[in-house]
Amino acid sequence: MYVRFGFKGIVGVQPKDGAVIKLLVSYTAGDIHPEFGNPFSFEYLSSPLKASLELVMHAIVQAGQAPPSMSVLRDLARYPSVYDGNAVFLGEFDLLVRRTFPTLRFLSVSNEAEEERARGPSLDNINTLFVACLSAEGGEQVLDEASPEAPVAPLKVAADSLSSTQLAIQATLLSADDSYRVSFVTPVR
Repeated sequence: MYVRFGFKGIVGVQPKDGAVIKLLVSYTAGDIHPEFGNPFSFEYLSSPLKASLELVMHAIVQAGQAPPSMSVLRDLARYPSVYDGNAVFLGEFDLLVRRTFPTLRFLSVSNEAEEERARGPSLDNINTLFVACLSAEGGEQVLDEASPEAPVAPLKVAADSLSSTQLAIQATLLSADDSYRVSFVTPVR
């Protein structure tokens, strides 16, 4: 925490000698439990001020928490951020669509890296989000795979064949980040 005062007539406020100033700290980090009346001190570059400033704990309205352990942070890093609707990373695009369209029966959102791992590199994959979905209303084309020994590759859905749900998903993704292209592929059952 730091408090910066000014210099009278130049910038900020210069308190008078003996002035009582209450500081309300509304955010702290970490698990703190100081006692009532516990004294505090600041570090100063100028030593004469040390004797003239006294800081005392008046009250803790709500104590902070200890920071999460590394194992908890590792677990949390596996999940997309949920703090707002901004989509930046792949998991956040997936989460954005799931949050906006909660009734989808199936959804898969992948990026060019995942697409190229599955089907090889292509210039058409650059800056593209690949979406396969099934809405509750239907209307999306689905392929069936009879046996895992005979895999069926998904087909790209033509822009003029998109269902109303696919068009709405496309609009949602482009409103989050219009630098991507959105390509729909058929789910394979």
